[in-house]
Amino acid sequence: MSLTSHSDCSQIETPLLETLWDCANKTHTAFYTPGHKRGKGISPQLATYFGKGVFRCDLPELTPLDNLLSPTGVIQSAQKLASQAFGALHTWFLINGSTCGIEAAILATCGSGEKIILSRNIHSSAVSGLILSGAVPIFVNPEYDPILDITYSITPQRVSEALELYPEAKAVMIVYPTYYGVCGDIHAIAKIAHDYNIPLLVDEAHGAHFAFHQQLPITALSADADLAVQSTHKVLGAMTQASMLHIQGNRIDRDRVNNALQLLQSTSPSYLLLAS
Repeated sequence: MSLTSHSDCSQIETPLLETLWDCANKTHTAFYTPGHKRGKGISPQLATYFGKGVFRCDLPELTPLDNLLSPTGVIQSAQKLASQAFGALHTWFLINGSTCGIEAAILATCGSGEKIILSRNIHSSAVSGLILSGAVPIFVNPEYDPILDITYSITPQRVSEALELYPEAKAVMIVYPTYYGVCGDIHAIAKIAHDYNIPLLVDEAHGAHFAFHQQLPITALSADADLAVQSTHKVLGAMTQASMLHIQGNRIDRDRVNNALQLLQSTSPSYLLLAS
């Protein structure tokens, strides 16, 4: 599904960025963190390299700027715009990278001792998610090309075989695209997972751009995945660490995602990352 089929591609509202810039340019004394006081306390070298404007925007959670962990204002509005652009039911902004999104995905779907089907080429953050949740991994090996010495994606057949052996599994997690740019048959994998009434979780860290051109591969959400984590900074225009977590459907408890992210995200988020 391309951007034009699920979103108004002329999105021009930037509620968080505009509010941040407005707060940065107000004249007042800063009796709040961070300690550089809107750039007044930074070293001359940093000011020379980066300019003072960036430090004026390095603000804490002032009332107009909303609260990342419980948004009701401009962050909520920005996340809604993002969900519309990426074709999600709900979107969360991540400032700890896709790492915390992948960890949250596992925490939100699997408890201690419960099984999850994962492709063997998962990111290390998924291993962290297993440790934090206590979930038991059932690894599925991806296809391997001995000539190119690279791994492809896991196949629908192998996912089906794993679920036949472990029908009590709580979720399936795959990498799409892989680190070599390989996009497997995600639609078929989603159907298999849904036949067992469990969600498909997708590490789509390198595929955030798929929604925005017809000639790019299908997005995870368009292929009926239930959750996708994307590194907005990797292939789009955001700053490093800025990522997003998207969900759709009703197989994933939104409150569990919220609770997991409250454990994993900083209570002092960078508004430079959020606005980007």
